[in-house]
Amino acid sequence: MRTIADQIHATKNNSTGFNYLRLILALAVVAWHSILASYGIAAEAPYWDGPVRPLLFAILPGFFALAGFLVAGSLDRVPDLTAFLTLRGLRVFPALTCEVVLSAILLGPLLTATSLTTYFADPTFFTYFLNISGWIHYKLPGVFGSNPYPSIVNVQLWTVPYELGCYLVLAGLAAVGLMKRRNTLTLLVAAVFIVGFLRNYYFDSFPQFVAGPSVGLLFLSFLLGVLLHVWRDKVPHSPTLFVLSLIFGVIFVSFRQTTHLFAIPVAYIIVFLGMLNPRRLWFIDGTDYSYGVFLYGFPIQQSVSYVFPGHRAWLFNFLVSAVVSLVCAHLSWTLLESKALNRRKAAIAYATSVRTRLLGLFTTGAYGGLPAQPERDAEAGR
Repeated sequence: MRTIADQIHATKNNSTGFNYLRLILALAVVAWHSILASYGIAAEAPYWDGPVRPLLFAILPGFFALAGFLVAGSLDRVPDLTAFLTLRGLRVFPALTCEVVLSAILLGPLLTATSLTTYFADPTFFTYFLNISGWIHYKLPGVFGSNPYPSIVNVQLWTVPYELGCYLVLAGLAAVGLMKRRNTLTLLVAAVFIVGFLRNYYFDSFPQFVAGPSVGLLFLSFLLGVLLHVWRDKVPHSPTLFVLSLIFGVIFVSFRQTTHLFAIPVAYIIVFLGMLNPRRLWFIDGTDYSYGVFLYGFPIQQSVSYVFPGHRAWLFNFLVSAVVSLVCAHLSWTLLESKALNRRKAAIAYATSVRTRLLGLFTTGAYGGLPAQPERDAEAGR
């Protein structure tokens, strides 16, 4: 029986499947949001309750399951939690900061319906920068007020604090040793499923069919991705399980009471596909445009809807936005994201030295000196 671990070994921990999946999922978000940007939020409801529901429902949980599996692998490869959190920060914050600043400083002034004096004096302008910290604000003064989905600059940012929360939860699990005790970790995840179901049952808060995936489903998908990595030497990489997951996925999203169980099949589907190793094409060779597409997609879609009010068809919006988003993602990766990641050794060493100094303050007092081996800790972070 070929396991996921066998597949990891066969691909030398460098499967191309995840590269393709990330980009496909990011473009799927752009495609889906073309409905929102072109026709408004009311136009989404029929799709959530229609035949494409399983596909739509899989997009964001798929992202979180993929992240859970890959980030758990990253946690295994780093020397400590300081290095892990530093790497997560390098992946998230440089591109996020750039997108927020460009939206506020460039896009907003170009498209605002107010005067520039009013724009830059409005408190909404200043609060928009809080997006950099994960405290999400959607509006800029006078921007996109006439769009079908009015006044929202970047709706996709809503997932950022939950993504950061998942990373902190994973770090917490590792800190208490649960990542090394997979039976206990599995029981804990099962308890989360049960508690979530009981809460929904007693408070009648099962998700409505006209709404997308809940935050709880995203969190569960992340945890299932983590579990698949933890049990990778036992879980088969099986086409049969893949087909069964597709079937059960459709069943689970067909009933309100079983929607949370969708995390189980979608996690396996994502990991199975991700562990395939199709031929590496030039646009995924040493690059990852998915985060850039995800970040820049909706502001571009809103801009297309604003600039071309006579062409508010979802396909037009998607095609134009996808091309422009890919260009922005390429620039983001080439000029910023890859350069930030290339400095990860220095960043980890610096973060380790800061941690050592802080520990020294707590253990010896502000004037009692520092631990004797900060250089060794920094070297371990490399």
